[in-house]
Amino acid sequence: MSSRRHRLPILVATLAGVALLLAGIGVASFNAGNSSGFSVASGRIFPGARTTAAWSVADAGDGSAADVTFPAAVGESSYLTTGTWSSSFSGTRYLDIELSAPLPGGIPVSSVSFSFDFADDVGGQTACIYVEVYRASNSALLGSHGSSGSPLACVTGTTLTHTATTLGEVTASDTANDLRVRVYAKESGSTALRVDVAAVTGSAYAAFTLYPTAVGDRSTGTLSTTTWGLAAAGDGAVLTTANAWATAFAGGRYVTFTFPDEAPTSATVTAASFTLAYRAGLNGSNSCWYAEVYDGASTLIGTHGSSGSPISCNSSDSAWQTDVVTLSELDTGPELNSLQVKVYFKTSGPSAVAIDLARLSETYSLGSP
Repeated sequence: MSSRRHRLPILVATLAGVALLLAGIGVASFNAGNSSGFSVASGRIFPGARTTAAWSVADAGDGSAADVTFPAAVGESSYLTTGTWSSSFSGTRYLDIELSAPLPGGIPVSSVSFSFDFADDVGGQTACIYVEVYRASNSALLGSHGSSGSPLACVTGTTLTHTATTLGEVTASDTANDLRVRVYAKESGSTALRVDVAAVTGSAYAAFTLYPTAVGDRSTGTLSTTTWGLAAAGDGAVLTTANAWATAFAGGRYVTFTFPDEAPTSATVTAASFTLAYRAGLNGSNSCWYAEVYDGASTLIGTHGSSGSPISCNSSDSAWQTDVVTLSELDTGPELNSLQVKVYFKTSGPSAVAIDLARLSETYSLGSP
């Protein structure tokens, strides 16, 4: 939401009036009916609440960390393999990339770009793509990049290749928060593609990334959707830890959640919390947890619960336990940007644990423009 400064009539301005006006910017609401003058995004002055899911996750439930990050999110050790494509472009064969919406409304954005890192699934064969950009809310076409007659990019072989497409049609945060990117592809041997990254980057008050919350794969003409289980609660998608937990807490058994580094370094953090929704992987297997909070990979700045006094326990494999933990130790932008939350579990089973939500909520102000 944008706020407006009153226009000061030049002939009647006084130094006292100017001082009062400037002071009022920090403490008073603006007159939305006055469209004259200089506009200021309120999020740049007043504290604003923002939420983001964990996009990078390591599962060390068995004592050995395994990357379980959403394959198309951050370009780590895994990639998403699509279905098989035809050897020519088709209007019914595409990937729909649904994206996160973390930005405050009513602010300009710039340098917006779609990153798509991909390869053919078979050596010696060639895959080509072009892109269309839509509003997710109403499917309105915002822009096209490349075409069936003039592809945006082509890749031969299985080496993942980075592509970056400027999205000049995206200039405001409200549009960025409402994006769907559709990727059309063809493959010379009618086989699959490998997708390592499908995300949108840009700049607002700080650099940001819109991560894929779901990928709708119509490569074969029939829809198959892969959803990131931690992005939203109750959407039917969950992250199940791959390893059965021990019956006692152990220092080498945990799940590490890493969050995006999108806060400005000058941010003043006034509130932060971590939300975890989980259930037992096996009914009757009592699952308990506590957490450590790190600034980076090795600097411990907070502990919540303990091995002797867990935050909560849940023995149901159908009912979700949702806990919100206040992180009062987070008070600067750099701490938000390097945040890692390490969650320790034990289960009486032993069994795996299903996680439906791992979310950071933060309130910070960006300072005066």
